Formats: sequence, structure tokens, C-alpha cells
Amino acid sequence: MASFSGRRLSANLNIVRGYALLFGVRAYIPVLFLHYRNLGYSFTEISFLTSGFFIGMLALELPSGVMADKLGRRFSMVFASIILTAGTLMTGYGGNFAVLWLGVFLVGASEACVSGSDEALIYDTLKIMGREGEFNKFFGSKWAFYTFGYVIGSLFMTMVYGYGMKSVFAFSAVFSAISGVVALFLYEPESTEREHLPGHFRHFWETGLYILRSKELVLLMALHVSILIANQVFFQYHQFFMEESGIEVAMFGVVYAGGLFISGVSANYSHIVENNLGGQKLLRLLILLPAVSFLGIVLNTSAFMVILAFILCEAAFGFALPFFNRLFNDRVHSHHRATAVSIRSFADSVSIASAVPFFGLITDSQGLRPTALALFLFVVLLAWPSLRAFASVTKSELLRKGSS
Repeated sequence: MASFSGRRLSANLNIVRGYALLFGVRAYIPVLFLHYRNLGYSFTEISFLTSGFFIGMLALELPSGVMADKLGRRFSMVFASIILTAGTLMTGYGGNFAVLWLGVFLVGASEACVSGSDEALIYDTLKIMGREGEFNKFFGSKWAFYTFGYVIGSLFMTMVYGYGMKSVFAFSAVFSAISGVVALFLYEPESTEREHLPGHFRHFWETGLYILRSKELVLLMALHVSILIANQVFFQYHQFFMEESGIEVAMFGVVYAGGLFISGVSANYSHIVENNLGGQKLLRLLILLPAVSFLGIVLNTSAFMVILAFILCEAAFGFALPFFNRLFNDRVHSHHRATAVSIRSFADSVSIASAVPFFGLITDSQGLRPTALALFLFVVLLAWPSLRAFASVTKSELLRKGSS
């Protein structure tokens, strides 16, 4: 029986990778805004549709973490696939604004449901196997598969698009539905720590206090969100920079797929980079890459510089995900882990949703280059001080090499 459970635990790690790959196939992403425009919506209306994604994440981020802690990680991942499938079909086939917005909302909610569940499942599985030190490696691998799903979807979009816009959404929905079936084969690690959890609100409240009492966790979250905002804002605006640099719109999908591929490779090898550099140097690299990218665009908006900046930011994003998640999980007890990850993701979503309009105002009033300068100053004035503060309370953690 022990060997059987051991085989199922080992299989978990491969099943999560497969789930991530299928869950990430979104063939419609390269033509999503074109889809909105073809339906006759203005840019203001399109922005409201986009906000539905973040609202969906915000609405389900905290409840989904509690759901994963109380009902199981596998249940939460299957539920995420179901609502992703429904949301994708509603976004592609919706006949009015309300249906479209609800579809986008469900897609965002699905990301919230899976964000803490798969991470907690990987960590719980490795911990039972006595291999929790390898979390960075396996989470990076999972993120790489998720990213490769996006790459596959982007490349298939060119072929599927020939059958019509709606076919792209149907193609994506098939893969998200299959991901739910794959999740059913996951083995839920037994944990006595979840048998006597308090009520939903009390559990959330206790987890929130648990985070606030830890100076390390608070500073780590501040550092993480400052780097995340810089990368996510640039991701939102990189198409405009590419357009200004003279890159043909037809090539956007190729650049997008290439950047995601770099992000996936970076995530997969993040643990190796950490082992070689150590935590402190890797954190500095995560700040240096986007800072250099933004400054480069301020000085030169050529196509080469814009593409290079996008690739460097995607590389930093890929390195950061498994590394920050390992640092966070190392400091959170399993009793709180999924809910704590949801609280962190909730804070990330609120921060991004609040920051994007601010940078949008700069773009509207000053132009694209001043926006790049604002991003550079944001990283230098916020991310760097956050790094110094975090390093001051966790010197032993940051100065050691990676654990695997």
C-alpha cells in the first residue's frame, strides 16, 4: 500500500504538468481584442470587458483558497476547468455585452481557483515524499508547461482562425474541458492538518493574521508585487510599443509566442539559476532585467529594443514565479498554505488593477516613452528598497544557495 501511495504521489507531479499544459491552451488570446472590435465595441467598452477578468480573480481568489484547504486541491482544480470552459465559450459565442463580460469574469475566476490549489498540491505532495526542497524545481516545471500551453495555442490560432473567429474559442474550450478530466486522476495527499479546519471566515481571518505577524511574509509580498506590477504593466502595453516601433501586426503573435517560450524556459530552469547565483543575486537580477528593459525603451524605441525588452521582462517573470513561490511556501504552514497563497494573489490582483489605470493616464497625457520612464522609476524607487528591506530580515535565507 505504501509503495502504491508512493507511485500515486510521484504520478501527481506529472499529472499537474499535463493539467497545466491543457489549462494554458488559449488560442484566442492573440485575437481577443480583435474579436471585441469585430463585435462593434468601443475601446472604452473593451476596457470594461478586460476589467471583468481581474474582477473575476478578485471575487474568487480568497474563497477558492479556503475551498482548496477544506474540500481539497483536486476539487478546486476540476472546478477551475469547468468554469474556464464555460467562460471561454461565453466569451466566444456571447450575443451581448453582459454575456461576454460574464464569460471574461469566469475565465478570471478559473485562474483564481487554480492559482493556489496546484501550488499547494505540489508542495503537499513533495512534503509527504520528503522532497519539499525540490518545490522550486517542480513548480517552475509546472509553470513552463502552462506557458507552453499558451505558446501552442498561439501557434495553432493561425490554422484554426481560418475556420472563423468562433472556432478559435471552441478549440480552446476543448482543451480546458480535457484538463478537468485529467485533474480527476490527481491523488489528494492525506493531511491530518486539514481535518479539523475552522469555519471559512475564521480560517481566512486566522491566515490573514498569520501573514501580518510575519515581517518576512509582508516584505516578501511587497517585493513580489512591485516586480509583478512592473512586468504586468509592460505586458499590457508591449503591443503599443511594438506598433510604434514599426513591427507589423501580423508578427505580434510570433513575438508573443517567443516571449512566452522564454518565460517558460526561465521558469523551468529557475531552480538551477538560484543554485548557481544564490537567492540574493537572483533577486537583484529580477529587478535589473526589467529596469534595463524600460530604460532601453526610453532611449531607443527601435523594433530590436522593444522585442529585446519584452523578452528580458518575460525571462524575469519566468525566473520570479517559482522562486518567489518557494520563498513564500517555505514560510507558511500547510494548514494555511492554499489560503495564504490566495491572499497573496488577491493582493497582487488588487495592486495590478489599481496600477494599470495610473500608467494609462501617463500614456494618455504624455505618450509611450514617458510611460517606460515611469516604469523604470517605479522599479528603482519601489522594488529596490523592498529588496533591501526583505534581505535585512532574511540574510541567512538569501545568502544560501538553492535547496536542490
